[in-house]
Amino acid sequence: MFTTRFQFNVIILFALLCCLGLPLQSADELKGWRKTRAEIFAQVEQEVKEQVEATVTLESAAASLNIRLPTSEPQQSVEEVFDEARKEAEKAALAARPLKELQTIVQEAEQIYPLYQVGDQVSIRTRIKSNPIANGIVGAISPERIRIGSRWIPVKDIAEEQRNAFDALKTRDLRTNFVTRQNNMQMAFLKNSTDQFVLETLPEKMRVAGYHTVSNDQNELLNPKNWMPASVAIQQELTRLRKEAAERLRPEIEKKRFTEQKFKYHEGKKEWQPAGVLQSLKNLF
Repeated sequence: MFTTRFQFNVIILFALLCCLGLPLQSADELKGWRKTRAEIFAQVEQEVKEQVEATVTLESAAASLNIRLPTSEPQQSVEEVFDEARKEAEKAALAARPLKELQTIVQEAEQIYPLYQVGDQVSIRTRIKSNPIANGIVGAISPERIRIGSRWIPVKDIAEEQRNAFDALKTRDLRTNFVTRQNNMQMAFLKNSTDQFVLETLPEKMRVAGYHTVSNDQNELLNPKNWMPASVAIQQELTRLRKEAAERLRPEIEKKRFTEQKFKYHEGKKEWQPAGVLQSLKNLF
């Protein structure tokens, strides 16, 4: 029953083609559309390639990155340029704010944190309301009390900021901490100042040396891995721009070439197939 109906449909369609005056095609010819489709796709890709290469050039890639042509191949490594830039920047930072000598910082520490000894002339603030100031020569020092002139003053009654001046170990620690802190602060300032000078001068030095930055983020400018030869950057940009251009051009050219060859895009199958009754005939088989 199915065979009879199938044969009947074929006969009807055959008669319809004859009535329409359409040429009959062999089974091989009907199956050949896939080869034709592949040829059209190859033609499309070749046309896309030619148009992209003609419009997206090395010059346009260089302009996109703001790189001047011709580029020169680097004669120094990234690390060498960085080292040179940092040395120049550190020199500029030191000229703007010279480092204090260590001995100068030590002297400041001695002035801020004095160490009183027997025989020193002092003026001490105390918490004794009736006589809060003790002036005179230090006559004796013990862990519990200090004699200044003829007065004995309990250590606990001496103003806290002056109490350590009678303790050699505490005074030493205070001075050491002050020197370390001050030295660390000025070294940190030097580094920050140097980094700032580097940020101001490095991009131009790298450009002249033949390099281009991957990212212009200031956090990345001081990262050697963020730099590459300008010629490499241009080639990468050329590849990117041509890929984007190809993706824009391909649908338009593809539609034009397939339409010229009487193909229709079938959404269901997501592919190009020949349009018209010949395709219907093929589907029956």
